[in-house]
Amino acid sequence: HLVAVVTEGALAAPSNASDASTALYVSLVDTVSARVLHRVQHVTASGPASIVMSENWVVYSYWNNKAHRTELSALALYEGMIDTYGLNPFKVPEQQATFSSFTAPAPVVMQRTFIFPRAITSLAVTVTARGITSKNLLIGLESGQVASLHRRFIDPRRPNGKPSKTEMMEGLMTYSPYLPIIPFAMVTVNGSVMGLEDIHATSAVIESTSLVLSQGIDMFFSRVTPSKTFDLLAADFNRPMLLMLLAGLTTALVVTKGMDKRKKLAMAWK
Repeated sequence: HLVAVVTEGALAAPSNASDASTALYVSLVDTVSARVLHRVQHVTASGPASIVMSENWVVYSYWNNKAHRTELSALALYEGMIDTYGLNPFKVPEQQATFSSFTAPAPVVMQRTFIFPRAITSLAVTVTARGITSKNLLIGLESGQVASLHRRFIDPRRPNGKPSKTEMMEGLMTYSPYLPIIPFAMVTVNGSVMGLEDIHATSAVIESTSLVLSQGIDMFFSRVTPSKTFDLLAADFNRPMLLMLLAGLTTALVVTKGMDKRKKLAMAWK
């Protein structure tokens, strides 16, 4: 029951009205209690703005008028903090059986802002059947291409210094304000969608694959595998060899079973 809203307003200087500048506001609203759980203000920022929300994180893009660049911000929401030794086999954090938007405390929000080298027209997130596969951020570029970026690049928990052993195990990397555009991670490959406006993602039958439709004047349909095809056999997989191996194992099992039976019978006659 959470909605993310992007609004744009003017910041007027009290001394000189000609110095008025714009600001961008991002509000996280609980639709049940009508509470604003969190609000972010970006001074000297304006549209075009795009926003997408998935699970407990929100990503949005905007134009920085002062720096003349496109920026991407990520918000991650958590219920609260757990002590270093607060979660172990002998101690479990207290949990309530029911949840109410009217009495629940506001979530803990972590935020990071990044610089993106291209103008952004739309944002989307990959969707899979059971949500086990890692999620990728789909970024629609002004050139009509769609870039795929792993969520770990925009994780607000990225440390400023060298990541600890635990953070490295989680896949966290040192924070860098610049986000890369990986050429081989382009959903549209070497093509482009003229007048790209929207990106739609839905799940496929298999868990590893997400179906992506890029829409504009043109349309482009593709499959995305954020965690690779872990539930599919490779196209060059040697299926005849697998069948031969299974047949050999089955034959060996039957032969050894017969030998064991005859051996037990001979020992019983002694």
